[in-house]
Amino acid sequence: KKKKKKNVRSATAMLGLYLRLLSWVATISTVVFFATGFPPALKILKTESTGEVRYEPFVAAFVSCVLWLKYGLLVWDQTLITVNSVGAILNLFYALCYYRYASDRRQFHRTCLYAASYMYGVLLYVRFMVETADSAVLFLGYACCTATVVMFGAPLAAMATVIRTESTESMVFGLSVMSFVVASTWACYGYLLQDNFVMLPNGAGALLAFGQLLLFYKYGRHNSKRSVFDASRMVYSID
Repeated sequence: KKKKKKNVRSATAMLGLYLRLLSWVATISTVVFFATGFPPALKILKTESTGEVRYEPFVAAFVSCVLWLKYGLLVWDQTLITVNSVGAILNLFYALCYYRYASDRRQFHRTCLYAASYMYGVLLYVRFMVETADSAVLFLGYACCTATVVMFGAPLAAMATVIRTESTESMVFGLSVMSFVVASTWACYGYLLQDNFVMLPNGAGALLAFGQLLLFYKYGRHNSKRSVFDASRMVYSID
């Protein structure tokens, strides 16, 4: 019995070590991933023009981070809280930079209205309609998964373009690598926590990013001229 208890304590300690390690890796890699929005945002401020930069990834990432932040608060996961607090602040900053010099603010307002309706609808429902904490976690988990899965659409479209044109010009190699690292880390973190809401969407994101890397292997990188900082192709499929 003593030996069995010792083995259990050893396994628990090892699990705790793995969780702390993954927590640090997930935090650092995801913050670096979010920081790829800085160059296009600073370029907007410098040139006083949005150019070819798209605002949708910033708005979508902000909504996703706010929902995952609320989820992290409900389950009290400091890694989720830290990462998504930083992500929400950064993407709000990027969106405001775009808005400052946007030529067509009506479309921006429309997109923000849709995003805010979804975000506040979820948050208000969780705050006032659900009766138990478990029900709140369950509902918010599904809402977070939905927000994450929706953002997988852009990579799928880019992959279809690569297959059709046999050129990787429409994708960013560095961003695909970062997507794979971040999504894989969060999927492993969710697995160790036994949290399907964290594990499953990020597992799908890791598979998608791996598929992108296979396309680079098949068609080569020499045709890909885009930078990892090309915000028009940025997709945050994490948390």
